[in-house]
Amino acid sequence: MGKAKRKNTFPSPDTPKRNKNSVRTKCVEDERVENEDEYVKDIETDFVVTPKRNKRTNYNEDAGIVTPKRNKRVDPIVTVLITPKENELLKSKTRTIANYVNEAVTPGGEQPVVTVLITPKKNKTQIPKKIVTPPSIRRRTGRLSSSIDSRIQPINKPLTRYDIAREQLRLEEVPINFPCREKEYDQVYNKIKESIDEFNGRRIFISGQPGTGKTATVRQVIKNLKEEVCKKELNPFEFVEINGMEIKPPEKAYSVLWEGLTGDRISHKDAELLLNEIFNEEHNRVSIIFMIDEFDSLISKRSIVFNNLLEWTAIPNSGFVLIALTNEIRLPHSLLTKSQEGKFGLERLDFEPYTHEQLFTILKSRLENIDIFAKEAVEFTARKVSAISQDARNALCICRYAVGVLEAQVKNKFVSENSQVTIPMVLEAIKKTNTPWKRYISRSSLRVKIFLCSLLLLLKESKKSGKDEIEFKFIIRKYNKICEFKGLPCPSPTELTNIAYDLLSSSMLIMDPSKDIDSFIKFNGIENDVNSVLSNELFFKDLVGCI
Repeated sequence: MGKAKRKNTFPSPDTPKRNKNSVRTKCVEDERVENEDEYVKDIETDFVVTPKRNKRTNYNEDAGIVTPKRNKRVDPIVTVLITPKENELLKSKTRTIANYVNEAVTPGGEQPVVTVLITPKKNKTQIPKKIVTPPSIRRRTGRLSSSIDSRIQPINKPLTRYDIAREQLRLEEVPINFPCREKEYDQVYNKIKESIDEFNGRRIFISGQPGTGKTATVRQVIKNLKEEVCKKELNPFEFVEINGMEIKPPEKAYSVLWEGLTGDRISHKDAELLLNEIFNEEHNRVSIIFMIDEFDSLISKRSIVFNNLLEWTAIPNSGFVLIALTNEIRLPHSLLTKSQEGKFGLERLDFEPYTHEQLFTILKSRLENIDIFAKEAVEFTARKVSAISQDARNALCICRYAVGVLEAQVKNKFVSENSQVTIPMVLEAIKKTNTPWKRYISRSSLRVKIFLCSLLLLLKESKKSGKDEIEFKFIIRKYNKICEFKGLPCPSPTELTNIAYDLLSSSMLIMDPSKDIDSFIKFNGIENDVNSVLSNELFFKDLVGCI
């Protein structure tokens, strides 16, 4: 039997619209030979069925509809009997499977088998919506590039044991194991992770004296959570950190938060509107964790910023977690009314001051595997800092300076290369860690020191009521009581006014000189500096413990 000639070539049909139940067929044209008794037909059929999304129906052979079940990838193979009509030319066109069953026949009565392969659409995972800035209000996108980045980096010299010790004692260094704060770490970790998993807002307030590990604990928690995100064990999140002392006015916190999320600088009014929009959107983005260090210096009682931040955390499914770090024990309760406190349900954590045993443990953990400090030198440093400020940062700074003292003595060949830091080296380092204000206070007269002591004693009492300013006339009364207690003559108000003006010129005080004795005075220095200077003088030994 000779090979039949091909006739009547028909073009392939157009592809049907996307996401519609349809069948596309591509058939090789039928062939009719001159001898009608011989009929040869080749049929190649390629069916592609694109099901509607998220529909749940089964294959119905009579209706010819095939739709896979939702969220399942199925590749079924369906067998269809096609019987074309006798002596009729099959035309290539888009048909349903039912049309082929009804219209197709062959001359010999045979029923050719056509295999239909049905491949549904791939299920796509939902990608969180990216936070972007509208182009109309955008000022800058991304970080500014610098030619310094493209310069050839110098070859790093091998680190000495002094360099390694200084690196381990840096304040910015976050240790892998955070000693003496395991309980607080677990509380912060569980609260933040729960908020990310459930995509809920939260308000976490952490209070404690300076240097008690508040900031370092939160940073360690965020660092470990980001590692879980990289391992795909946790949903992704955004983290933005600011310092309240660097944000003036408070409304600038909006624009700083937006810049941390997008890299774009916009005005605080635009940032407030955009943040309010995204927090009221449906759950289609990542969680946002906003940490404010030195929260008490940013927020006041009538601050709109504080109220807005709390309102955003209270929106259902906002995914906004506010972490406020403060040195004031009464915050945030002193800033809220009773109705607000009951509405928002504040969660508060208190960090207790370090004891000398805890400070010793912290220093030993930083100096692990570095044989550069004698044990008695570390013990002396911990006890000295615990008696003055209980600030772990001061202990780390003293140890860093002590390493420099040892390095200088080794270089000058005063001691051998394998020597360790001793107690005299720590004492010398303590002198070098004195700030300019410490030197100013230590060189001041006795009257100036009594004035500062009176101010700090009154501030400690007023902080219980949430006040940070003292009226000048109350300082004069306190000053006179101390002089009477110590058996000293009381100075005149004019002399005390001159002392206040001197401290104002050195930026240690903030006051309005025009109001004179009726002005309010605010301390602008560091209380630990005053305490460390006064604690070394016998005259103030019994007073420093009350500050």
